[in-house]
Amino acid sequence: METLSKALNIIDCAATPDVRGRWTMTPLRGRRRLPRRVKVLLCLGLALALVLAIGGFVLYRVAQHNFHVVSEGLVYRSAQLDAESLAQMVQNHGIKSILNLRGADTANWYNVETNAAQHLGLKHYDFALLAGTELKDEEMDQILAVMGSAPKPLLIHCKSGADRSALAGALYLYGLEGKPAETAGRQLTVFCGHVPFLFWRDTIAMDRSFWRFVANHAQSSGQIPAKFGAALTQPDGTLLSANHAGE
Repeated sequence: METLSKALNIIDCAATPDVRGRWTMTPLRGRRRLPRRVKVLLCLGLALALVLAIGGFVLYRVAQHNFHVVSEGLVYRSAQLDAESLAQMVQNHGIKSILNLRGADTANWYNVETNAAQHLGLKHYDFALLAGTELKDEEMDQILAVMGSAPKPLLIHCKSGADRSALAGALYLYGLEGKPAETAGRQLTVFCGHVPFLFWRDTIAMDRSFWRFVANHAQSSGQIPAKFGAALTQPDGTLLSANHAGE
C-alpha cells in the first residue's frame, strides 16, 4: 500500500531542475489534481503493460530456444532442443559438440538428443548440475576442462538455458578466454531468463558459484591448466560421460 501511495503521489508531481541543475519531483501547483480513481487506473495500466512486456519477452526467448552467443564461432548456449532445432543449430552455426548440463537420463529428451548427436556427427558430453545447488571449485574445473577440450563450436545447454548454461558461459569467458569477471558475469542476466532472487528456485547458487570461483582462481592465458587434464568425475564420484558420437 505504501508503494502504491507513493506512485499515486508521483502522478501529481513534475520533474523540475533546482539551482544546481539537479532534477527533483515537485508537486504540481495551479492545476487540478487527478482523481484518486484515475490515478489508480493509471498505475494498474502501467503494471499491466509491464507484465505484458515481460510476458512477450519470455515468449520470444522460448520461441528462440533462449539461444545466445557466448563467444562468436566458438561457444553458444541454449535451452533444451528437439532434434529438428538441434539440426538447425548445426546448420546455422556449425556446431561440433554438445555439453548437456542436465546429466545423462533415461527420459525421452535424452534419447532424442543423443540419437540426433550421433546422426549429426557431434561429440556429446554429459555433466549433471542442479540450478539451486552451489558447485564445488573442483566441479567447475571439470566443466572448464570439458569446454576447453571439446571440438568447437560447442553448444552448452540445460533445460531452460537460463541458469546452469549461464554459469558455464561465464566460466568459459573468465577461465578460458581471460575476460574480466564483470564481463563474464553478464552471462548470468535476467535478459537471458536468469532471475536469482526467486525464493522457490534459489538459482542464486549459480551466481555464488561463479563469484567464488573468481575469488579463488587467477585467470588463465587461454591455455588449459595441467590440472584440468586430470580424470573427470561427476559429483557422485562416477566418471564424466563423453559420448564420442562423431568418431
